[in-house]
Amino acid sequence: MKGKRPFKFSIYINCRNNDKCLDWADLAIKKVLQDRRCKYRELQLIHSMDHPNVIALKHCFFSTTNKDELFLNLVMEFFPETMYRVLKHYSNVYQRMPLVNMKLYMYQIFRGLSYIHNILRIFHRDVKPQNLLFLLIVEADPLTHQVKLCDFGSAKLLYALPELINKLVPEQARRQCGLSAA
Repeated sequence: MKGKRPFKFSIYINCRNNDKCLDWADLAIKKVLQDRRCKYRELQLIHSMDHPNVIALKHCFFSTTNKDELFLNLVMEFFPETMYRVLKHYSNVYQRMPLVNMKLYMYQIFRGLSYIHNILRIFHRDVKPQNLLFLLIVEADPLTHQVKLCDFGSAKLLYALPELINKLVPEQARRQCGLSAA
């Protein structure tokens, strides 16, 4: 472990991957107090995800405190910014985000949402700028910018009985599953 930097709900670490002896990698550890009602839901959901626009889980482990509180520690790839901070920066300097950047970011956000909704049948339920992680590889080149969905603590699996879906026309099936337009 090279260094630590505290964040709101996680710790930033710079460590070496011992399994493959790769170079130093930036990782974030999200510490989640375990609630008896929601047994490892976030871990179960994020463990099944593999997409360029969804945060990747690298490792997990449990820890306890002096008060016998159980914490789940999720080790994930590190992204230094949130969309909230990027938008706030533009606001503070009285500028608008370039249209090409907006289009690129929205494309990546919708691509990640499409993956979790259509492939995994997961609904995030807390999409907001603070839960969109952001990485500028080359600041001047928007094609190198990456946006990833994170924080699946409120997410839920969508489930409807197959016999109900098969008997309904598509419009009714969507309403039955909670997919109707607002």
